[in-house]
Amino acid sequence: MATQTTASCTGSTLLQPISEIINLPLDQVQLLRSSACLNKNLMMMMMVYCHHQKASSQATMELMSFVS
Repeated sequence: MATQTTASCTGSTLLQPISEIINLPLDQVQLLRSSACLNKNLMMMMMVYCHHQKASSQATMELMSFVS
């Protein structure tokens, strides 16, 4: 007699339909979602940082050319 094991999920079951469609355990789907959100947020932070650095250097160069 074979015993059936069921994986228990300790988080939200909101992504359960996606888990069933792509045939991955719910915990893995949640991990992928959180990784994607983290990567998106890191990219946004880098874009803001780079834009700030560019704007700051342009303002400094304009100020130096104005003072000269």
